[in-house]
Amino acid sequence: MTLSVETIGVFCMWLVVLVRFPQAIRDRGQRPLWVSVMLITVVTTLYMEVVQTALAELFGRYATYLGTHLVTVVSAAAVLRFVLIANGHRRHRHWPYLAAAVTAGVVVWIYVAVDPRNPRPGHTGLPLGYFFLVSGFSVVALTACAVVCLLGARRMDHWAMRWALLALALGWLANALPWLLNLVWLVTHGPRWIAWFSEIDGVAAFGIAIGAALPLIPDIQQRVRHNAAYRRLGPLWRTLTEAAPHVRLARAPMARILPSIPARLPLYRRVVEIRDAIVVLRSYVDAEDLEAAHADVERRAVPAELADASVTACWLAAALRHHDEGDPPAAQPENIAGVGGDDFEQEVGFLLQVADAYDDALARGYAMTGENK
Repeated sequence: MTLSVETIGVFCMWLVVLVRFPQAIRDRGQRPLWVSVMLITVVTTLYMEVVQTALAELFGRYATYLGTHLVTVVSAAAVLRFVLIANGHRRHRHWPYLAAAVTAGVVVWIYVAVDPRNPRPGHTGLPLGYFFLVSGFSVVALTACAVVCLLGARRMDHWAMRWALLALALGWLANALPWLLNLVWLVTHGPRWIAWFSEIDGVAAFGIAIGAALPLIPDIQQRVRHNAAYRRLGPLWRTLTEAAPHVRLARAPMARILPSIPARLPLYRRVVEIRDAIVVLRSYVDAEDLEAAHADVERRAVPAELADASVTACWLAAALRHHDEGDPPAAQPENIAGVGGDDFEQEVGFLLQVADAYDDALARGYAMTGENK
């Protein structure tokens, strides 16, 4: 069986809707875009021939024809509203619904007045004004969505967000094009105007799917970085928490797998446990250990940007040796437990440097041979 461009595009739209659902649940800022894409996905699906046939058999042609058009008008208004909100134009967010209410009311009035018995494309008995209302409203709303996205793309610094808005603008415009061509067909009755509806809908679907998927790239990149950092910190974390097991928090083993859980949570817990273990172990070193650690780093000509991490790794190695030998902890007058950086990402970067320095053969030899004494 050969799949059409429209079918593949709609499948991609539903896939993106499902993938983005967990993010939309936990992040209110992502919901307007998700709802917009979900609504246009529903409408595009409704207009697929196989879906129209199934709905007509289930509800009858009369209800299906009117219901599809009403859903079109309401969804176009909702999409425009959520696109306005997503791009910071909250002041105008109520106008689409007001316009949709008026349009839908007139559409229902005309439909009930004419009372078509067996409506189908090209054979409805409905006046041209009915279709101008439905198609015109969709063209205006979806074109407005495209304009808002194009203007928003100019303000974006991140390439993924910029191209996402450009792809969405293409998708909205392509989605509006069949409605415009439908009006031309109704006036001219030329079949060539509606010959490419399915292909145009497929292009629109691909544009919207790509536009909705691209914002996931920064989140995926962050998740990959955090998972890599989580694994790289594993050996240091195990070593330190074995010496101070009481700093371990309750485990959440599925947190790095489930998309509904923020990617940084497992890494954050690991960083907290390492930080707490460092605070505990600082009581096992004295001024002589610190001087020896600084001297060792200077002797090995460690680059300045890695010096603090290397010193920390050396005194941690000394502290672990004292701990393993049963030496009692003592009060540490100097605050040496800082883990570097003013934010989470900088703190992770510093701890990764400490982990690399601790794994270094010189650092491990330093602890084992007791060269610090």
